[in-house]
Amino acid sequence: MPVVFQSKVTPLIFSSNKAAVTLEGGNEEVVKYLYVYEFGEGHMGYVSRPFIDKIAITLAITDSCQQETIRDCLMDTANEHIEGIENASTHSGYKLEINFTPANSKDSVLIQVDPKKGKHGNHFIRLEMNPNKLGSTGLESFKAAIQHITAGALEWPMFVSSGNASRLEVAVDMYNVPTDELIWDSVVTGKSHIYLSKTGSVETVYAGLPKPTKASEQYYYNKWVESQEKGTKPNFGGVHTRVEMIKKGSTQKLNKICKIDNLMSRLLIVHPSGPPDSIDPLTWELFLDSCRLRGIPNALERLPASVAGHCKDTLNARAKLTWRPDKIWMHWPNAVKQSGLLKNGPPSLNPQHIV
Repeated sequence: MPVVFQSKVTPLIFSSNKAAVTLEGGNEEVVKYLYVYEFGEGHMGYVSRPFIDKIAITLAITDSCQQETIRDCLMDTANEHIEGIENASTHSGYKLEINFTPANSKDSVLIQVDPKKGKHGNHFIRLEMNPNKLGSTGLESFKAAIQHITAGALEWPMFVSSGNASRLEVAVDMYNVPTDELIWDSVVTGKSHIYLSKTGSVETVYAGLPKPTKASEQYYYNKWVESQEKGTKPNFGGVHTRVEMIKKGSTQKLNKICKIDNLMSRLLIVHPSGPPDSIDPLTWELFLDSCRLRGIPNALERLPASVAGHCKDTLNARAKLTWRPDKIWMHWPNAVKQSGLLKNGPPSLNPQHIV
């Protein structure tokens, strides 16, 4: 059975799509949103614009002298115990890994150099970062510093013009939306994994796994619960669902990511309302639980045809309100622009201003 949402929302709509949301306990928190929909008895769900939650960028370096310079400089930098720079160990396929944390940011950039396998020069250096957490000043600081910590062998414009986005994670937040109340369907075929809490509430849905041993590239989860379990401060203090899509591939140019196909269309997400007139509330709740377990099409197949049609029409009406992938993806080019990744960066800083 779905959870009962406890905190009622009093939306105060401002210009530029902001709302003051009343949390449980009476506190208010302002959220930015792209569109809003109503559910339950006077509750409002706020859906954000898309943003880059994580990106990995690889750069081909085929000149052996340049490779040696980069490798030696980064190794020396990591061993000099400079504040903000430290050795990392992610057990990945690179021989050298360091974390670079700008002084004005709480997040870091993972720098990986010298792959252990494959064509050595094609992805000689790999960067992994969350530009949203780094912030604009943190990202600009890293851009300015990369030239100094590699003795001029690397500059940020090289990544902009020639780098590949080997992994891209795009997220959308659904503020004030209980994860356990949502139902779903995956456009991508494959197996699905559903994680439940100790009380049986849905906390995470991984949909369309390509293989049993491969991770899903489309999923949604209870962001508030994740923050509590990790001991991190959530970016929203109330009920909060996050939807994430992953795109992998070593040939996607960084400067072309604004043109990728709509990732948000991989999932259909529905926040259901009350039952059709022909179905009693208990049967409706059992059907919705079947949707959460099996996905919408498989749950509909288990119903008599006369009932399935009414259920499908009701869900289709709610789907148009809940999850609007085309509307969301219209804002993707601007999300790329606002990330700051495609800016060439500020003038180089002096070495003492690296961190």
